[in-house]
Order: sequence, then C-alpha cells, then structure tokens
Amino acid sequence: MQVTADLSPVRQVINNSYKIVLVTKDDSQGDVISAQHLLAEVLNEKGKEVLLSPSHENYQSLPKRSATLRFKYEGDKIERLQYRIREDEVELTFTPFSGTLAQENISVEYPTFNADTLIAVGVQSPHELPKEFLAFGMNLDEMNTINIDNHSGNTNWGKLNVVMQDIPLYSLLVAQILSELGMDIRDYWQQLVLVETKEKVPQLGNASPRLLRLVADLADRPKS
Repeated sequence: MQVTADLSPVRQVINNSYKIVLVTKDDSQGDVISAQHLLAEVLNEKGKEVLLSPSHENYQSLPKRSATLRFKYEGDKIERLQYRIREDEVELTFTPFSGTLAQENISVEYPTFNADTLIAVGVQSPHELPKEFLAFGMNLDEMNTINIDNHSGNTNWGKLNVVMQDIPLYSLLVAQILSELGMDIRDYWQQLVLVETKEKVPQLGNASPRLLRLVADLADRPKS
C-alpha cells in the first residue's frame, strides 16, 4: 500500500484502465458528491466506462446484483419450469420431476462484475464502502484501488493512497489531483468547485497558504 505525493502511478493506473468504479460512503453529501461527479465527468471524457456507487440517476450505476441457483438431480429430464415470486419467497415448480433433490446438491452463486479500478473518495477504510458495492463480495486485492481522502483517520487501505489533509474540501482536492494529472476540467466544474470552496473557507478559520493558492489558481485557470 503506497501513500503517494507523486501522482505518476495514479496516472498510469487510470490510463491503463477501461472500466472504473467511483465510490463514496453511503451517507456522503455536499462537496464529496461534487468530487465524485467531477471525477466521473473527466474520466468519461477520456473514454473510460465509469460506474458510480452509490448510484445516481445522471450516471451509469453498478449492475443489479443477482443470484444463480444450481442443483443436480436424478430422474426424468425436466421439461418445464414454473415460478412464483412473493414478497419474501420464490416458489419453483419443476415438471416432470421423478427423482430427488438433495440439499448437498444445491448451490447458490452470486455473480460479480468486471472492473479494472476502484477509486474511492472520502472512504476512510474498506468497511465504509457503499453497501451495494460490498454486496458483490469483490476481492479488492484483485483490483487497482485508489484511495483519495483528506481525513487524518484514513487507514491508507488502497494500493495507491492520495491523502492530503491540508485540502479540506473534497471537490477542491479532486480538482487539484486532476490538474496535476494534466486532465482538463470544464468551466462549469471549475466554477462549482470555486463556489463551494469560497463558501466553506470562511468556516475553516485560518486557511493555509496552500489552500488560498489553490483557490487563486482555480480562479485563474483558462476557461474550457
């Protein structure tokens, strides 16, 4: 697990990824959501397939989770399957059925989905990942994981960790990362980040020189 100030590894992972999952905590709001959506817009424009969790109506969501029931049986070949769905029960009827259905021959599979990279914003540890993502039971060791945060309690759980505690707004943090990666941010998003930052900075007390410099740089960026 690497805590990085050099964003070259992040750039390489993103460039080599086709399908990227962007996640925040289930109860995230405000500038965290803005940061996630800003990332989604920029990555979409770079030709990446981007899935968001928690889901949002303006972006592609995770696939619906499914379950596959398999069983082995002896006897005549089943020719017809009927089903009935109730509120908390599914009833299956197999016709004809002359054999037996032993419990040890029944299995349930929960298919996952393929993704190259997981990018998390404002997620301090893996157990805070959104429930709909965790339900798939995906092995994070088999994915590229980029953990973006500004929280001192972050456990640096990603394979790449970009944790900058001196940038208190997530939207500004992501905008800064994208800028350092050389990725263009459209004017609408620049203005949104600027507005959010100017609204929040007075509440932060004494803003650091770096924070004030980032705000000034954002305001001076060319329109795109």
